[in-house]
Amino acid sequence: MPKTLLDADAVGGATAREGFEYQDAFALQHLPQWLSQDAFSHVVSEALGDVEACYFAGPGQFKRYAFEAKGNRLTLSQLWAELEQFHTIWEASPDEFERFGLVCSEYVDKFQPLVNMLARLRGVGGSYSTDSSIIEETRQKLVRWLVDNGQSTTLADFIIERVDFIEFSSANADAVFKGKLAEHFESLGMDLSGRQQVALAGEFKRLFDAAHLGPVSRAALEQAIAKVVGTSVDWMALPSRLTLDSRAPSLGKLGLDATDFLAAGAEARLRADWASAGQRIDAIREFLLGSRARRSVALPGQLRMSLACFVGAHLKATHEMHLQVKQRDEIFRTGNYGAAPGPMFSCSDEPAVGVADEGVLVVEAATLAAGADIDAFGSGALKGMPRRTLTRAAPLTSSEEFHWAAQEAKASLAELRARHGLKRVHLFLKGPAVLGVFLGYRLNAVGRVQLYDWVGDRYVATAELQT
Repeated sequence: MPKTLLDADAVGGATAREGFEYQDAFALQHLPQWLSQDAFSHVVSEALGDVEACYFAGPGQFKRYAFEAKGNRLTLSQLWAELEQFHTIWEASPDEFERFGLVCSEYVDKFQPLVNMLARLRGVGGSYSTDSSIIEETRQKLVRWLVDNGQSTTLADFIIERVDFIEFSSANADAVFKGKLAEHFESLGMDLSGRQQVALAGEFKRLFDAAHLGPVSRAALEQAIAKVVGTSVDWMALPSRLTLDSRAPSLGKLGLDATDFLAAGAEARLRADWASAGQRIDAIREFLLGSRARRSVALPGQLRMSLACFVGAHLKATHEMHLQVKQRDEIFRTGNYGAAPGPMFSCSDEPAVGVADEGVLVVEAATLAAGADIDAFGSGALKGMPRRTLTRAAPLTSSEEFHWAAQEAKASLAELRARHGLKRVHLFLKGPAVLGVFLGYRLNAVGRVQLYDWVGDRYVATAELQT
């Protein structure tokens, strides 16, 4: 059955908004957690759920975590009715509503076995393989319990997959809010004075009081933090995190499922695949720029060179982003570090054989030299092109050195392109992924740049950047 915001069950709460202290307290205590989730976009109350936390899922798209917050002890029939309502909402918009939370002060005794079994499945059950026979049998036992208690297998599967049962007390809400700040933002929780914490809770309450009229945006919540914090905590330096790994980002995380770009089969990625990945990163960038004043983005350091350079290029300096890359136990940050104290690379040129409108730039940083392996690409397709090789024997060990190396490599690429009138430059990077991120971050106005990865025992062409 279609669901709308004009249904009686959707507008009833908005009509009787006054006195909803319980769900307000629940939202207030969870705002620090939601703000710690980088994909969190906004929160709204009295829509289809009492409270809905909304997460970025693409341009103009959001995933929702809907909560029903009931301060009283619901009867068994009322509990089943709430779960049926969740299922109805999900069936009406399964791509939008990701999870549901039933929030109560306590559950009746006959319902408690379900809460306990689910907690067991999602708790210690998480240590088992997803295809474990033990997990499957535990799940089937849950389904049987639900069916024995009058529920359909369809509703049982939905509850197991998508519903959380949350016991919540609104007592001492302000004190608990302080603890939640410390749990999710250590600097805010530990360094703010008592007066500042009270002021921040007041600002959040003021904003949420209007949540039934429209969304309370992340930007507004972060502005409230900045207003209260002032210069006492370096809130603006806190980075947003971008995940790039072998699984789809979970609710709350910003990122890209980079499985196909990290694995040995990366050479099979088509130009359209890279274009789609670029659009996803661009959309994330625009979401970051529009949802917070903080401009720092944290990236993982275990990336293939193409993906590292590709991501850096889509979050480039001209977008006013600041990147930090963690490699092993060190963090390297982009920035303006002034002029290099001297050359970062030695440079050698090989002239073109005949006329060529494409060229090759090889950047080697403390790695084995490239040569015949590049010539072998495409059965010698790059032979005869003008080639420049930048070589550095010493490792790059600081943010400043990565910055200077990227600046020098970019300038060298631009000069090579201008000298020979090149329409495209084939870029081979040999070194740590951090260098790829820093160079991509600085690449602008240098035309078409074709990237490559070493896969197996050969180079493969990957993404082409249009700078």
